[in-house]
Amino acid sequence: MILLGKSGSSLIRGGIFWGIVSSFGGSRLDKIERDILTRVRKRLSASSAVLDVGCGIGNLARAIAPYVRKVVAVDPVEGMIERANMIGGLPNLEFQVKTLDMCLNNGGVYSAVLCTHVLQYVDKPDEFLRNIAKLSDDGLVMIAVACLGERRSLLASIISLMGAIGIMPRFHQLTFLDVRSIIELSGLNIVDFDILDKDMNIIWAVCKK
Repeated sequence: MILLGKSGSSLIRGGIFWGIVSSFGGSRLDKIERDILTRVRKRLSASSAVLDVGCGIGNLARAIAPYVRKVVAVDPVEGMIERANMIGGLPNLEFQVKTLDMCLNNGGVYSAVLCTHVLQYVDKPDEFLRNIAKLSDDGLVMIAVACLGERRSLLASIISLMGAIGIMPRFHQLTFLDVRSIIELSGLNIVDFDILDKDMNIIWAVCKK
């Protein structure tokens, strides 16, 4: 998962956790990732350049690369990027160990920014979205967010406990309304807002300046 610096403090504490997670990751897309790939392709073209923020082991970035001009996939956890490079890639795909702050400082403008399963770990999510939108020439941002705050469940309780005792980064129990409010506070406009998975309450949102 990506580190944002000041607005992503809960993620900063999760480097060891994500390093362990990376060692168990496989290269095949799951059902939700396949759905995301289909939706992403509808928004992009062969000339698109994509930044994948918080790419993990790079499965989505690897799947998107054949359909666009360029993909830069970034994650601050070295273990994630090492695993991504071990799995392999394509000539137009580059994996980098970077925080979002580093991306902002280094410049670079993309056709779109993809950010999946990151927002729920960020302490200042509206600031996070506002910043990643700066990296897209027309502010196109595509996000997927697990909204475990939509209903009480054993999984949500376990994740909250693990975050409280420091086993994993703090996980914010967002609702669908929370995500809409976060996007509005960021100053972006909602282009698409849909449920990817009803069991996990995963939201797909497309935003633009």
